[in-house]
Amino acid sequence: DVMKKLLLFFIFTFFLQTAQAQNKRVLDSLQVVYKNTKHDTSKILVLLEIAQIYKVNKSDSCIALAEKALAQSRYLSFKKGIAESYYVLGMGNQYNNYYELAVQNYQESIRYREELGDNKGIGILLRSIAALYRNRSMYALSMEYYQKFIKHAEQNHDQKSIAEALNAIGLVYVNQANYLLGLECYQKALKISEEIDDKKGVSRCLTNLGNVYLDQGNYDLALKYYEKSLEINEALKIPQNIATSYNNIAEIYQYRKNYTKALEYYELSLAINKKTRNKLTTSMNLYNIGNIHHAQGKVTQALGYYEESLKLRQEAQDRKRTGESLLAIANVYKSMKEYDKSLAYARQALAIADEFQIPELKGNITQKLYEIYKLLKNNTQALEYYELSRQIQDSLFSIEKSKAISTLTSTMELERKQKAYILLEKDNEINKVSADRNRLEADRVARELEIKEKQGEADRLFALAKQEKDKRKSDSLYNIAKTKQLEVDNLVMKDEKATLQMKKQEEATGFQRVIIYLILAGLAAVLILAFFIYRSRQAQKNLNVQLSEKATELTTAYHELQCTNEELHQSQEEIIAQRDHIEEQNKDLAYQNTQTKHSITTALAIQKALLPFENRVRGILKDYFVLYQPRDIVSGDFYWIEKLDNQVIVIAGDCTGHGVPGAFMSLIAINLLEKIVLQDKITSPSQILRNLHDLVRSSLKQDEIDNQSGMDLGIVTITNGNTLHFSGAKRP
Repeated sequence: DVMKKLLLFFIFTFFLQTAQAQNKRVLDSLQVVYKNTKHDTSKILVLLEIAQIYKVNKSDSCIALAEKALAQSRYLSFKKGIAESYYVLGMGNQYNNYYELAVQNYQESIRYREELGDNKGIGILLRSIAALYRNRSMYALSMEYYQKFIKHAEQNHDQKSIAEALNAIGLVYVNQANYLLGLECYQKALKISEEIDDKKGVSRCLTNLGNVYLDQGNYDLALKYYEKSLEINEALKIPQNIATSYNNIAEIYQYRKNYTKALEYYELSLAINKKTRNKLTTSMNLYNIGNIHHAQGKVTQALGYYEESLKLRQEAQDRKRTGESLLAIANVYKSMKEYDKSLAYARQALAIADEFQIPELKGNITQKLYEIYKLLKNNTQALEYYELSRQIQDSLFSIEKSKAISTLTSTMELERKQKAYILLEKDNEINKVSADRNRLEADRVARELEIKEKQGEADRLFALAKQEKDKRKSDSLYNIAKTKQLEVDNLVMKDEKATLQMKKQEEATGFQRVIIYLILAGLAAVLILAFFIYRSRQAQKNLNVQLSEKATELTTAYHELQCTNEELHQSQEEIIAQRDHIEEQNKDLAYQNTQTKHSITTALAIQKALLPFENRVRGILKDYFVLYQPRDIVSGDFYWIEKLDNQVIVIAGDCTGHGVPGAFMSLIAINLLEKIVLQDKITSPSQILRNLHDLVRSSLKQDEIDNQSGMDLGIVTITNGNTLHFSGAKRP
């Protein structure tokens, strides 16, 4: 058995590598075709094929190419190109998690396809929108679009699409915990898929039936359906479907705590998913393997799988599952008693749950934070998260109740619409079939519903009998289930008899219908012939009128062209005049700029002359450096040095403003410092600051006018004994 699985794995590896190489060759070929294709509409269609190749792993590139194709299609009024561009754009936005945009794109594509009569494309889009709403748990909208899709498929006699829609509707019911209706849809889909020999569809139905029994805890029955599905997938050699089957079987063994078997199947699924580069399914395998290792107490191995899963989910921008991986890592660090790391990962997960409004995830995270803080004996934080967790659980309970009511309402509404549609169909058929046939049809529908209800009840009782450990109760349940099954079999026999009766009645009325149809067809042929003769004569008259109108239009267009030419000539002269005026203004501005630069350069020379020269500084300090980097040509920063009575005074200043205003203030400051130190012989830093403050206020007349210019200043005085005195104004 193991050898068989290994052989299959190597075969799939070969096929996958071949497929990837082929995919690259297809992309290269399309790019060559795009460059060599001369017809614009053909280039658009090739561009869209290239965009579709990028939709999964490079969705941004897919969107960019689709938008380019859409713009070109609109310019050429190429409706098919517009419809296809919107479809590809929708796929790109969907893979990029821009769901509302994706729905709008799909709806626009449907609108153009209706004009083109593209029934197949419309069906694909209806199914895409329904699936998108289902994946976002918007079940009422999802059901609405699936019903539209089924009606569309019935009109086009597309049984395969009907089976696909029934599978999808079954999934909606299962998500709403309505397992009976879900099973009914899956069984209908399975019957259709088997009738049309759609092996892939049969495999999908078997997987879905297995999922229902897994949710109900009937592991034996679930495993049976999963193994049947795997057998078909292996025969079809579809790697992704085989990987899904392996994953499903692994889950059964995981629930049964048979971790060795579960890991064996998860590893097989993981190997295929890695080869196909499916990030989401690969991340799910890694996450599940991490769960098994964590359950076995192998925390280091679990952490490695969780981190690898987290990386893939972040790359795929799957927010909810990213939060789940972060929470799992937090739980591992909690087990390892590394509480700081555990808190960090839990808070990251909480930020995602808050930002993307995922209440179930937030409830689990707050519970985990409560547990961590409790272990840390931080009772305040533990109590806070405990209360928050309880609030979320209460709100989730309310949400579930609301969902149940909403589900019931939407189900009733859908059933009401279906009944109204059936009644309308019956009214339209009243003149075609007899009253007896209507009665028999109504009886048949009632019997079919009764059979389905009783079959569902029998299946449920058989499942309960298998799960019941008490033999007496199990036997009792089994006997009741057998009774129900007998009732079902009797009803099926009655239904078959009624069906035979209806067929006989239809055969009796069939001959009459054929005669009526032949008479109607003859009358229709005569009317069509008369119509074509009449239309041919009218077309000739209309053609003569149109030729006359075209001649008039051409004459008018010629005169309009002459007028337009004169207007263009006048516009050209005005543009030339404006250009000349702008050139004159540019010359004036260039001259003024040159003059301004010359003035500032001269001011720079003056400022440099007032700053201490290098020889002067070296003579006083010996070992020193100056860092002076003006932002503009001239600067409000300055430095000043002097030696007086064996004391060295060093000053660094930053005046208010930059450029010319700052430079003016620096000149004033240097002149005032020379007066205070050299004339008044003041060397105390604090006294220099006080005198400078008074002189600045006096020089700028700050008591008389609103002028708040000033400077930040640092002053250092160094004595012979290497004692340093410091004083600063806004300078530490």
